[in-house]
Amino acid sequence: MWRFSVEFDMMLAVVQSGTDAQIMSDDFKARARDFAREVQALGAKDARAFYLRPQDATVRQQLESGTDRRVPLFPDDDRATAPHVSQEVVEQAIVLSDLLGLHEQTCCGLVLEAVSPHTVPLAMHTADTTTKAMYLYFQACQTLSRCFCILADEAASTTETSLSGFAREWFDKEVTNPLEIAMTCVRNCDAQEDWRTVQRCIGALPDAKASSQAPMDVITAHMEHVVFEREVEYADMLLTIVANASLVPQSQESSLLEISPLQVALLVQLLRDVSALDKGPLDKPKSAVCSLIAIVLCAFQKHREFQLRVLDVAPQYTADTARENPLLLPGPDGHNAIDTELSQPWGGSVLVWRLVRIAYGLMVDDNETIELARDPSHTMAAGATTRGVFDFLRCVLENRVFARVSPMSAYKSDIFQMFFEWLIEDNQRITHWRTMADDYYQEHASQRLQEEMLQGYDRHHNSLFTDDFQHLMQAATALFRLPSLSEDRVNPSNWESFLKTAGTAHISNYQAFLDLLHAFVIGFDTASTVFNLFSIAFTKQNEVFTWRNLLDAIKGYVDELTQGNTALNADIETQKMLIAYFDILGAVAEHVHKHHNGATFAFDGEFLDWLLQLFLCPVTSEIKGAVCRALAGLCHSKDAAQYVWTRLCEEEGMLEMASLAEARVRDDVGLARDFMNERSARVYDETRGFLDLLTVLLPSFETARLDPSLLLQKVDAFMSLVVDNVFANVLQQSYVDATAKWQLAETLVVFIRRVLCEYYPATTDFIDDRARELTQQPQPQQPPLRHAGRFLLRRLSDDEHTLRTIKDVVRLAANNHKYALDSKARTHFMNCVEPCMDVLEMTFVRQRAMEPYAPVLQPLASQLLDLVGDVSTLLSRDFEEKYALKAITLLWHVLRSPRRSHDFGSIFRRLGGFHLQTIIDSLQLRLHDVRPTVNAVPTGEEHFDVHGQVHSTFTNAVATSILHLLHHLLQSSQKNVAFLLLGLSSVVDGTQRRIRPPGPGEPSNCLYSLVYLLDPKQSPPLVQCNPECAELAAQILYVLCWFPQTSQPVMAYLRDSEDFFSNHMRALAARATGSLTPTQVAAQHHYTAWVLKMLALELYSPSKGGSGESQSGLVEAMLELDSPRFDSAGRGARRRLLQLLDQISLESDPVAAPDLHVLDIGLVNAAFKRCTGPRMGREGAQYCRIGDMIDAIRSSIDQVHDEAAVEAELAQVARIAEQSNTNSELRAAKAHLLRAWHRAVEVALIKYPYQTSPTNRVHTVSHMLSEVLNRLPENPDQQQRLEPELLTVVSDILVTMMSILVDATLMLSREQARAALSTSVLRRILDGIVFGILFRDSTTRMRLNQYGALLFYLRIARETGDPTYSERLRAPQRRFLETVVQDASDSSGFTSVLATSALKEVLRVCRQHSAVWLTYFGRFGHLNGFVAQLQDTDDALMRAMTSTDERSLLVIQEHLARLGFLLEVSHRSSGPTLLFTTDLLRVLEQARFIDARPMAEDVHSTRPMHSTALLDEHTSRLQRHRSIVIPVIQLVVSLLQKCKQQDTKVVSHIITFVQRHLGQYFRPVLKDRVGVIDVQSLEELCVVTSMFRLLSRYGTTLRTALGANDLRVQHQMVSLAVKYSKPGAWRSTQHCSQLEKRTMETYVNQIVFNALSYMRTRMDEDCARTYTRSNINLVLYPSITQTVEDKPTLHILVVHMEQANETRRAAVQAIESHEDSLRRVEELSRETLLELDVDPDVSREEQQQQARTTLAALITEAKRTKALAFMILETSLYILWRHLEVYLQYNTLLKGSAVSQQPTAKGPRRLRAGLFGQPVERQSFMDDMATDEEELPVGLHLEAISADEISTLRREVDASRTLSVKQGSLLHNLVEEEAARAASQSGAERMASRGMLDPIVKRMKRLRVMLQSSNN
Repeated sequence: MWRFSVEFDMMLAVVQSGTDAQIMSDDFKARARDFAREVQALGAKDARAFYLRPQDATVRQQLESGTDRRVPLFPDDDRATAPHVSQEVVEQAIVLSDLLGLHEQTCCGLVLEAVSPHTVPLAMHTADTTTKAMYLYFQACQTLSRCFCILADEAASTTETSLSGFAREWFDKEVTNPLEIAMTCVRNCDAQEDWRTVQRCIGALPDAKASSQAPMDVITAHMEHVVFEREVEYADMLLTIVANASLVPQSQESSLLEISPLQVALLVQLLRDVSALDKGPLDKPKSAVCSLIAIVLCAFQKHREFQLRVLDVAPQYTADTARENPLLLPGPDGHNAIDTELSQPWGGSVLVWRLVRIAYGLMVDDNETIELARDPSHTMAAGATTRGVFDFLRCVLENRVFARVSPMSAYKSDIFQMFFEWLIEDNQRITHWRTMADDYYQEHASQRLQEEMLQGYDRHHNSLFTDDFQHLMQAATALFRLPSLSEDRVNPSNWESFLKTAGTAHISNYQAFLDLLHAFVIGFDTASTVFNLFSIAFTKQNEVFTWRNLLDAIKGYVDELTQGNTALNADIETQKMLIAYFDILGAVAEHVHKHHNGATFAFDGEFLDWLLQLFLCPVTSEIKGAVCRALAGLCHSKDAAQYVWTRLCEEEGMLEMASLAEARVRDDVGLARDFMNERSARVYDETRGFLDLLTVLLPSFETARLDPSLLLQKVDAFMSLVVDNVFANVLQQSYVDATAKWQLAETLVVFIRRVLCEYYPATTDFIDDRARELTQQPQPQQPPLRHAGRFLLRRLSDDEHTLRTIKDVVRLAANNHKYALDSKARTHFMNCVEPCMDVLEMTFVRQRAMEPYAPVLQPLASQLLDLVGDVSTLLSRDFEEKYALKAITLLWHVLRSPRRSHDFGSIFRRLGGFHLQTIIDSLQLRLHDVRPTVNAVPTGEEHFDVHGQVHSTFTNAVATSILHLLHHLLQSSQKNVAFLLLGLSSVVDGTQRRIRPPGPGEPSNCLYSLVYLLDPKQSPPLVQCNPECAELAAQILYVLCWFPQTSQPVMAYLRDSEDFFSNHMRALAARATGSLTPTQVAAQHHYTAWVLKMLALELYSPSKGGSGESQSGLVEAMLELDSPRFDSAGRGARRRLLQLLDQISLESDPVAAPDLHVLDIGLVNAAFKRCTGPRMGREGAQYCRIGDMIDAIRSSIDQVHDEAAVEAELAQVARIAEQSNTNSELRAAKAHLLRAWHRAVEVALIKYPYQTSPTNRVHTVSHMLSEVLNRLPENPDQQQRLEPELLTVVSDILVTMMSILVDATLMLSREQARAALSTSVLRRILDGIVFGILFRDSTTRMRLNQYGALLFYLRIARETGDPTYSERLRAPQRRFLETVVQDASDSSGFTSVLATSALKEVLRVCRQHSAVWLTYFGRFGHLNGFVAQLQDTDDALMRAMTSTDERSLLVIQEHLARLGFLLEVSHRSSGPTLLFTTDLLRVLEQARFIDARPMAEDVHSTRPMHSTALLDEHTSRLQRHRSIVIPVIQLVVSLLQKCKQQDTKVVSHIITFVQRHLGQYFRPVLKDRVGVIDVQSLEELCVVTSMFRLLSRYGTTLRTALGANDLRVQHQMVSLAVKYSKPGAWRSTQHCSQLEKRTMETYVNQIVFNALSYMRTRMDEDCARTYTRSNINLVLYPSITQTVEDKPTLHILVVHMEQANETRRAAVQAIESHEDSLRRVEELSRETLLELDVDPDVSREEQQQQARTTLAALITEAKRTKALAFMILETSLYILWRHLEVYLQYNTLLKGSAVSQQPTAKGPRRLRAGLFGQPVERQSFMDDMATDEEELPVGLHLEAISADEISTLRREVDASRTLSVKQGSLLHNLVEEEAARAASQSGAERMASRGMLDPIVKRMKRLRVMLQSSNN
């Protein structure tokens, strides 16, 4: 019941704060229907329970017996789902039912709600549950009536809003006869009886009273307040209906907006009945009676202009309109119902009847009726009271019901104000009343009575006109003192005649008249009226009330006092009148001067002097206080203020008051003495008056014509008097009552706040005096006001007494529920709290600004650690929103303390569980108080949150500040406090693993509130009605999801308990932003960004996200996999994620340049830049502090001639700066949303392969990418308005999605990829890439992304092989070509790397169509630029060998990119020619980085490193060198391959290049002494051996150039062939993958082939058709079965042949197997697919597609392996044949001696000495690196070959199965395979593929046949 009323009240407040029709949700309408039933129940005549349910004995029996404990709280609730209540709840509910007469089930609901810790205020927390439940009942009734009033006001409103229309419909359909409902509520509500019931309840629970922590009288006070407040709320409900209704003669049916005379008569009857129940004293009528009087007067005055507030109608009052009033028309029975009700006095309430009768007489304009009602003693029974009716009216107006703050207070004030104007409009009647009163006084002027009259005593005599006129003035005074009476509702001209008449009354009425005048001055118009009254004489005979008479009276009074006439102090009446005069003077002067009216005071200095002289006179504190207040009013005039301040400082008498010579206050004289006397008397009027005066004089401090040093001394003295003497002791002093205490405290703290706020010191004011002496800086002369601010700031920072007072006020405010005060004292007390908190806040701000300059100031945060708990308590809903805002602001400053020594988490924990939970509850409840900001009704208020952002309501400022605080704590070192407030402490410390939602009655926390606020199922969602708060809440949740300690539990809670991610994913959509401010649009963008980031975290990984199923569901919901590719119209389907991009425009709103004629534009720009910086809480947004900028511009202006022009231009500059701030904030929000969109889409697309096929994936990615690029203009000329920052983010999206598109495309075959990719989409993608590259204002990151995307695009074009994709690149735009080439050749960094790589890929894709690019390179000399860059980076590459910094790595990347491009150029047909025209080879010859290779011996086992670190460092350097040099060698190899035999000059340059780097690089590489064989080392060896293989074609030239080193190279090449013939020679490496092993095996085979091919070429380079001694070259010793020690033999050839043959056969088998698997890939088992390294988590179709790609790659690799093995086999066989031919055929006559020199006739010439040179002297053939560089390695020495070795060779050949011609041997198999291959080919194919294997095999067979025949 209570919860329903509170929730509906909050929903109504949300709806009321906005005007958008979408706010009217179905949930609200359903609640409104339930609310109608509640209201109907409230208006039942015989029921006080909700839903017309009285007590039920059957239900009670069921509850007591326990047979049915499921209690549906409302009749429509389902019993099966109703809550189950305990026995204790049942017992308490039955007690409550007996006390209140409610239904038992309703009481059960109240008890259950009372158990929750959030439902009652702090003061009620310690009360028993029954008392709490009773409190909730009365509070619910008040809430329901308040909601009823809101709907009634909206229904009657003339402003059309969604709520007003709904309210009218609600009253028409749901609520019948609202007036009768309200009247029933008022009639049935007996507050006195309810209070007696509550007292019985409290008195029956002594245990609760004894155990209560809060004083029992405080609980009683709260209960009393809520009981009597319900009575007032019901009366307000009735008043709302009456005030909003219009009178009609007859009303056939009940209507909210109409009221009939009969219903008015019922109201009068209701007033009679209720007033009859009032048994209290006459001077304290019941609140209900007072409210009903206002209601009846309201009904009587419907034709008056009070209706202007609601109906916007103001009929002019005339006698005719009064007589035509429907209230005066007779009823159906011929009688006027109202007249009948008022015809006879009401027995129990005569005064009420008299007052209403006067109102009725005024309405009918019947003086007899009025006079009879004024004193009806002759018509009343003997002994009846004759108390004045106007005295009773005063008592009514002084009732507390008019002092309370409520929406109806203004109505009531207006009603009585109109009643008084009606009463006094007949001046003849007023004059008659005054005359009758004067006659009475003159008629009875006995001495004693005259004395009593002069004393001003109240008199009550049995006279017709006793004191009624005086009471009338007192009642008018009470009217004007109503706090809710508005100045604009008072028409002074209507009161002027009455005031003049009252001013001429008898002397006994003077005091009442002066009090009336003082109260009448409530604004400028009324002050002007009083001023004019005092400016003239009221009558010619008696000029009493004039300003001149007042001055004369003051003069005479001062003269009498200075002459020692102390009798004046005993004249109390004179003192009262004098005080009243001064108060009137001050009030009138203040209002007149504030409005700068033409009528001003003509008082000269003489008058001010006489007022100042009163300080020197022995007058009472009250008079001195009044004088100060009068001076304060007069000093609103600048001239008067300057005069008074100067006189205060110059007058000797004043100097005695405050001893200023020593800059301190002495306690024995002056003001200090007066203040001490006030302490003794416990009255502080002078203190408060002096503070008022000092406050007004503050601006005059700097204009006083005094010596500056003396002036500062005076400021110090007065500030010390106020702060040290008064404020520091204000709470310890004694007072007459609490009201006086807190009134003085309020005055003091308001003064201190103003000084600190408006006159804050500068940074230089805090430079210490000692520091000035050391730096020899002159003492600056501080302005007095800044000096006052400095004084206060020092006191607040260093003086514990001053700060103690402020802290005590805050503590008392936090414990307000335990502090018993009357209403007036409590008002002053609470008015102290906000200024105190303001002072603390400003001290924080000032200290932070002064911190670098004021180290002497003690940090305020350290002094407020003991106040954290009390400040946090003020966040409770028990306190107003303004105190909560100040509290959260102070917490913000304290918790932001930079000192890490403060453990705020421990401070909060020490508060205790109950206190801490109360703070957490307060925070989360304040978060629920957020109100809409979209289309919100302007309130005209400005409230600042902790970031300085403006809000129109306190609730939004508080909620936003709480969110800012939580976010700051999560980002700071005080995370433990954030976890504590968010309820995550137990999760972080590990005591709790999961977060579960709170159950009924369990404590809540801010995390639950954040999730609740962001629930997209709310209507409307928070992001639509308050995007600012939604953004902050989402950001906090993201931080919790990202933070490692809270990520998993928070995301699990969001996923499992709230279904957070799925709900938000479904709610993501583009939102209409037409009615939003730019700030709100930015907040919505940020909110969406944080949600997308959380979704990305959820999808990121199973460890951070959920299960696979939940991730799959999110991916499907995000990418909408089931949505069609095209809609019904053939357009691309719009996915939800793409709709988010619709609200992001990449263009910027232009900011106009200022049109300045007075200000210097350079000065303005400098100030703008100086005052612009990052904005707190807004990443990427640059914010200009406009106020600081304007101040900086003003301070830079030397002389101003035209102030108006300067101010106009400053306003223009401010507007432009504000527009710049708005654009920056919106731009940052767009960028944030784009980045978050990028992140979410990236993660989703990475998860996408698990959901669909590669074809669909290509469709989706290409479609989304095309939609993103559609945001770009098609015309490059439209790019001037584009935002570079946003385009940079778009480029991030582009490169990411292009990489995903490449991965998806590679999963398809070429045909499938071409079918999946739309040509138009790819064209749009390429256009977007080109647009980004050509964008003039692009950032470095954007260019990197664009080139990266271009590389991905080129790869797609290359892999698919579709020429249409590269068509536009073959003939590119000239601007695009120039831009890319310029970026590649002229720029540096990664832009150059990517641009160069892009050029390389363009050449690869265009292939033979790259002539345009190559022509451009050659024609404009860009290739020379690349070559020159190679030369320029030589030194940088040398440094990069040993450095690992970022710059060195970038140099290496640039180098590799250039070489890669040059290598690609060399592959083109015209490329080598272009390269040969450059200095490329010359530059490579002179390159020093090639020779900088770390020697391999450093890592050889013979020379070990001293430590593992050195070994790792050397290995890293070697790897870096290889990565730099290998591309160089590859380029040389490419040029050699393209060289022709006639290119001798090029070959000469290449050989020179080899010669230059042979000793330092090539020979160490060929030595192959690496410690660890890896892919890179083998690659290096492979390219080097390839180069020497190609150079071996130019043997003569090479030998000539290398000289003796040629033999060394030959030996190293032979050594490589020997080394890699040994089994496992290269496999003893570190652990590597299968792919690396296959790569290494390929490199080894290539190395072997290079070595063998080199041997073959060198053997044949000089060999003619016949052998001679000079041309035969043998490299291997004669043995085919074994390796001779330290000698390379023919055995290695046999080994290579056998290995190559096995490799070839394995490759053939692999090809057949893979092709078979490829044909039947659909039939492959899961195990087979997994062997092919497919992803086990993807679908079957996806696995098959991956298998096809893998099998195709394996087939291609196997074919290459087969071809390479065949070449090795062929080359090995050729070399073997050559050697055997020499050894077996041409040395047959050799029998142990050398071959003769004569040639034989049957073959080549005989051999002579050694093959390679001198005899071998070294022991190891493999160690060919001699210590002496002149020593040459020795090859085969034929003289050392004996006939036995030849014979042994013959036998080995004869026994060799490898060389056998029999079936099954290697040669036989080769012949058979060659024949089979030839048979399967056509003639042309056979000729094209014919190699040397067939003739070599034939020669080998002939050689073997010859050998066999010779052996025989």
